[in-house]
Amino acid sequence: MPKRNLLRRFNPIHSISASVVAEEAKTLAWEVDNCEVFSAAEVNEWLNERHTRCRQSWDELQLVLGSLRENERRVIHNLLFRDFYHVLELYLCHIRTKHPEFSNWSPAPQSAGRHSSKFSEWLFQP
Repeated sequence: MPKRNLLRRFNPIHSISASVVAEEAKTLAWEVDNCEVFSAAEVNEWLNERHTRCRQSWDELQLVLGSLRENERRVIHNLLFRDFYHVLELYLCHIRTKHPEFSNWSPAPQSAGRHSSKFSEWLFQP
């Protein structure tokens, strides 16, 4: 029997159910467990490298998007944030599975005009 491919792959064209996210979260948990054996210095080095690469790709994407027609740019933004949403849900599922105390947690409502961290579609603003 061939080995099952464990790479996380969403098929965002179709809707993604909670059961699919939960199944993907199992693979993420396996990855987290594997990474927890490394030293904090190694993890920080990887974090810095990946952040730098993400920053470079984001900056390049912004330049390219600036050259597209408005409608095409909005379509790309729409699909990009759909994919971000799926990834965020995956990580939330993993954390809530590992830490059940966060299962029913939701942020406290904020008073009008007071936002501790406002959501922005721009990931890497200074």
